[in-house]
Amino acid sequence: MDSRIYQLHLIAGKKAGEERTCGSKNAFETEENAQKASDAHNKWKERRHDVEPYPCAFCHKWHIGNIMPVEVLELFAEDGLYEALGEVVNAACLNEWVKIPNDAFDGLQPIKAGTDRLWEMVHRLRSGEPG
Repeated sequence: MDSRIYQLHLIAGKKAGEERTCGSKNAFETEENAQKASDAHNKWKERRHDVEPYPCAFCHKWHIGNIMPVEVLELFAEDGLYEALGEVVNAACLNEWVKIPNDAFDGLQPIKAGTDRLWEMVHRLRSGEPG
């Protein structure tokens, strides 16, 4: 994993919190071991979704979890945006919500609409201003 993606994962993990990021998940000493576990999971026919390894900001080991596109990781890095979105969109659904095409963003996925438009949505919803 390149260093930029590694750092974005650490930021995302800190903002998501220890319970969600580390919690009761299996910890792997190396990225290689986590990748092997991820590959095995992704071959399993009864899986609900694919997973990927990520570095943990809390235990400093590796875990596997839902695949986080770079665009989603960058949302976490945008100062305050992830927290603001979590106030107006159910935080537990946020990682999926940003990937679903939305009429409010001209049919684009919110993640593709850009941070300016996401901030605008947050401000409108906070103010109670009609859409």
